[in-house]
Amino acid sequence: MGRSFGAFSTSFGVAYAPDQGNIGSTDNIYLYNSSALAIGDTPFSLIGSIGWEDGAFGDDKVDWSLGLSASWKSLDFSASYIDTSKTGDLLDATVVFSVGVSF
Repeated sequence: MGRSFGAFSTSFGVAYAPDQGNIGSTDNIYLYNSSALAIGDTPFSLIGSIGWEDGAFGDDKVDWSLGLSASWKSLDFSASYIDTSKTGDLLDATVVFSVGVSF
């Protein structure tokens, strides 16, 4: 479910995986918000997200991201800092860069 308010857009969602053997015989739920704020008359937007997960893939875990996106012709670019409330192997904060094309 998403809404736009001028230059600001936001969406909320829920993802649920029922109890099943291929995910450890437990269920999983993920609640999230993703938002963007267009920066004036530029191709740039400030982007961010926050999510909460509990179950097979995360035990009371919070994750978030904050970044910048831009579009040019049919290309989409973004860079985001991503982190989580959990610590351990493979859970370090990182920066993710992406390039996409639409046609």
